[in-house]
Amino acid sequence: MEKVLIVDDQIYFCHLAREILSDCSRFAVVGEAYGAQQAMELVSELQPDVVLMDVEMEGINGLEATSLIRGQFPRVRVVLMSLYDEKEYSRLATRVGAMAFIPKKDFSVPALKQILAQGPFDAHDLEPM
Repeated sequence: MEKVLIVDDQIYFCHLAREILSDCSRFAVVGEAYGAQQAMELVSELQPDVVLMDVEMEGINGLEATSLIRGQFPRVRVVLMSLYDEKEYSRLATRVGAMAFIPKKDFSVPALKQILAQGPFDAHDLEPM
């Protein structure tokens, strides 16, 4: 079972992502963080396998937080997400050490499994569901 930490300053999305992942025995949501600073503390404390990270947050954004997390915890896989389907985010995601960027509208268990199986790639290449 892979431990997942959800990081988003929009609490409702954290709850939605938790609900989506709850139907899959492969993933166990071990925590939610509502900002980058809290995320870095929880990564240290909870040692998740995967971090689902919102790109745009107050203070330290998800890109900066991903770079910091990957620098301290290189085995943690980060998937960046945003409400905005920006192609630029895919390029920036790999630059900061994330596995991928996926628009929140495309987030699903099959999409997350595909990302984790294939490694770094452009989310615009996801197979249609």
